[in-house]
Amino acid sequence: MPRADGVAVEQLTHLLDMARLPQVTLGVVSFREGLHASMHGPFALLSFDDGSESCYLTSADGARITTDHHRLVTFREIYDGLLSAALPQGQSEDLIREALENL
Repeated sequence: MPRADGVAVEQLTHLLDMARLPQVTLGVVSFREGLHASMHGPFALLSFDDGSESCYLTSADGARITTDHHRLVTFREIYDGLLSAALPQGQSEDLIREALENL
């Protein structure tokens, strides 16, 4: 089996393991959904006990944190769109298991 398949098996198995944790929600966005706003790169929305918020963004040219209200609203909308496009957790796990079987 080529190295890439072994890595893929480890990654997909890790996702299924993490999905068992109570604080983790797994949702796969199918390629059938087409292009979506989050394809520009990963981001993490952060909320703090004092009510403040920020967004951690990474890209090919580095990482940054924004607290700009308008940008936070945009990233919340992108996140909400991802949640609505994602398969429910059970279906997401089934899709990952199917991918594992096909490797």
